[in-house]
Amino acid sequence: MDIMKFIDFALVGVPETTMMLLIGLLLGYGKGFYKRLNFLMFRVVIATVLILCAIFFVRSRLTSIQAIGMSSLLIYIVTFKSLFGMNIRKSIVTGSLAIFIISATEIVTFPILKYIAEGKYFEDRFNVTLITRIIQFIILICLHKFEISLTNISAVSRGWYRLKTNEKITSIFVMLLLMLCVIFNTSYSDLCLKINMNTLNSKDLNINMTIYFIENLLFIAVTVYILNRTKDYYKYEEILLKGEDELLLRLLDATDDSDTIRRYIRLCEAYLEKSIKEVK
Repeated sequence: MDIMKFIDFALVGVPETTMMLLIGLLLGYGKGFYKRLNFLMFRVVIATVLILCAIFFVRSRLTSIQAIGMSSLLIYIVTFKSLFGMNIRKSIVTGSLAIFIISATEIVTFPILKYIAEGKYFEDRFNVTLITRIIQFIILICLHKFEISLTNISAVSRGWYRLKTNEKITSIFVMLLLMLCVIFNTSYSDLCLKINMNTLNSKDLNINMTIYFIENLLFIAVTVYILNRTKDYYKYEEILLKGEDELLLRLLDATDDSDTIRRYIRLCEAYLEKSIKEVK
């Protein structure tokens, strides 16, 4: 990959980095993003400058797309954690989704960008990547319109020590799955670019195929685990369709913390008795 001048890099990177930060903040804060808009936008400006400088430094020293992609992922994670105060899980998820969107939109638009570049309709990188930016902007608008965020996902948003063991395991596997998607996309981008530029050699092909093989094994393992977790939800769905008495008994049997449920029942009964006495 060629080492771009910083001014060219900034022309391409400022719109993309700003949009990825906004996407990450919408995902991370949800409606709370708009309440803290002035404060967050100031930090977005600082974060954009820091991210661009860090990624420019990385790209000037690394040639592997996979290495650049994972370094960029780490930069975004650190930014969301340190500048925007997200917990590490939310930082990993938002950072992974941001890099995934970048790589995915570039993969989708690569044939178009290649055609434009060869036809010389545009002369600079900013205009060549305009279509990619438009798609990324549409994604940003969709997140805003449909209010898609991570705030309601307890495995990501809740404090680590407040999570149950199963929730902790699930959140770890989900984060691993997202990072695998990032690695897969960067590997595909590297292979696709070299094929189209006729620079692919057997060594590069072997490396990419090895990466694909390892990714597939890990991806399958993570997917199987998550699918296995869904059986618990189906079990509770079946329970909820039963009558009230059987529902209560089966819930008590199904949960690992039945004493807690019984304690809440006693509290509810005491509250109802007190309310009835006050009415009388």
